[in-house]
Amino acid sequence: MADDTFAQGGGSTFVTATGAHTAEENLPQVMKTGTLRMKPKWNKFFYVIRGDLRELQYFKKEQANPSSPTDSPKGVIKLTQCTGIKPNSKEKKYPHCFEIEMGKKTVVFSADAPDEAQSWMHHLRRFVVLHENL
Repeated sequence: MADDTFAQGGGSTFVTATGAHTAEENLPQVMKTGTLRMKPKWNKFFYVIRGDLRELQYFKKEQANPSSPTDSPKGVIKLTQCTGIKPNSKEKKYPHCFEIEMGKKTVVFSADAPDEAQSWMHHLRRFVVLHENL
């Protein structure tokens, strides 16, 4: 499991780039799935954006049913802590990168294609917190 930055949740009401949301708001259980690489070792993992849990979960292998995985996640990023999602063009070996900012912590991911990186950023931006606890 990842460190505390990944494991703690946010407030009950938050404002994102797409507007105000509440913890009780119904979001799709699984919003997006796919394979990404994560820095620093650039290991490939299977990722699932869980809208209902407001989490980005990652697994060692692809899950046949991401809404009811057979394996426990290798790690979880609490999306209620996201403060920014943006492209990252600093990585020469992996050109289709983006990053999730969570305060002082930044996690960098690489997709296989530029349109896939854009799709992940689009879905993740729904959770970017502009102001907590309004």
